[in-house]
Amino acid sequence: MGDARSMYLVHALLRNAELPLPPGLDRLVTSCADGTEGLDHVSVHPDGPLGPVIGLFVTAPSLLIAEDTARRIVERALKRHPALGETSVVSCEMPLATPFLEWLLAGPEPGGQLMPPPDHDI
Repeated sequence: MGDARSMYLVHALLRNAELPLPPGLDRLVTSCADGTEGLDHVSVHPDGPLGPVIGLFVTAPSLLIAEDTARRIVERALKRHPALGETSVVSCEMPLATPFLEWLLAGPEPGGQLMPPPDHDI
């Protein structure tokens, strides 16, 4: 019986000295993972609020391993692409769903419900 594995979304926040990210960065990052690292999907968000972000879906036995794996893959990709010479990884971690959690912690709507009833128009 193998170890339990889950899929994690890990965000790699980049610092890139104001350079535009090259086209096809998602494919480059994907090509830098070997078949044993559990990388499933990559998406690039060049205009994140704190800077460019690469989202990696990684299957791993724990969040810590998923974050470490994502960092290694992104750093490997940054080294392989000459246009990314000044780019570095600021952080590599699972994003928090802060707006949703703040809404949830604010409590139910005045009627005692977190959502409108199914027959209620939004």
